[in-house]
Amino acid sequence: MIKIGTGSPKVMMVAGVHGNELSPQIAMSYLLDYLLESEINGTIYMIPFATPKASMESKRRFGQIDLNRASHKENSITNIILNKAIELGLSALGDFHSTAPNTNPGREGVFASKEPSSESLTIADFISEKMGTKSIKYNKAGIPFKGALEDEVNLAGIPAVTCEVFAPVSYFSQKACQRSLLQMKYFLQYFGILKETFNDE
Repeated sequence: MIKIGTGSPKVMMVAGVHGNELSPQIAMSYLLDYLLESEINGTIYMIPFATPKASMESKRRFGQIDLNRASHKENSITNIILNKAIELGLSALGDFHSTAPNTNPGREGVFASKEPSSESLTIADFISEKMGTKSIKYNKAGIPFKGALEDEVNLAGIPAVTCEVFAPVSYFSQKACQRSLLQMKYFLQYFGILKETFNDE
């Protein structure tokens, strides 16, 4: 985990929960370079590669475990991230993924839940509007995705969203990488952590 900045708000950004979703992991590496040259108003905790072994092998699962269905299971990697988010007293968490053809959601968008952390909807709508896409909304966290990092963080009372860009499995797309990077920047802009304006480069 990499820490940049000081003070509030405090947010965490995660990529690589699924090792074969390459574009967001590379995008977060680009974001790190960007942030080192930017004015930061708050604290950012970054985990660009949640499962380095799965990323190196370009596998969705870590061993036999889908970590985005295991955040409620003690000592799983995503459970450790969840507990760290609680310990740090975060303002929010963003989990960054890519989605492939014939998968859920199969299109670019931002997942959010109304309950119990309704601000996740506001964050999702902000990012989606800036990106020109639609939010993917559920009434209550944990239904239907029990164990998803976003859901378990929301259930812990910390607003969280899952940002998805469109890219084939195990394939790096420059366009998807740039779209993911833009989602990350807008996530930070929502909280005022980044002040400057930017567009799809």
